Amino acid sequence: MEMKINSNRVKQLRNQRSWSQDQLASVSGLSLRTIQRIENLSTCSLDSKRALAAVFEVDIDELTLNEQRSVLAERNWKGRSYGYAGATLGVLSAFVAIAWSLMNGYLSYEAAGIHFSIVGVIGGVSCTAIAVLSNKFFACCSTGCCRE
Repeated sequence: MEMKINSNRVKQLRNQRSWSQDQLASVSGLSLRTIQRIENLSTCSLDSKRALAAVFEVDIDELTLNEQRSVLAERNWKGRSYGYAGATLGVLSAFVAIAWSLMNGYLSYEAAGIHFSIVGVIGGVSCTAIAVLSNKFFACCSTGCCRE
């Protein structure tokens, strides 16, 4: 029976020991192909998971893929995408308004240039804030320190 395994944790534990996939296969008694499948597809049998837990000297639960983390990662990606879309829409709207004002003579080229620069900076800062805050939120929620 195939089950989910935290492939990132397996890679991390393997790299901490400076083992190649082939070396991990040797010490665990699993085939190289099984190790590759585990690290690439995040699936394995219960016996493979037990073998890896024994080799790494960790509890089997530490290798279990946390489905809640996957759900949070998906929400984080969606939230970040909506944030970027909103910031982009706001910047585009501001650029259109500035261009319209420039074409109709309400702004000089100098003033329009200053406005374009300000809007560009605000857009860049907004996108940076979205990325930083969504990463901090995801790190917090994946460790269980926040409540929904």
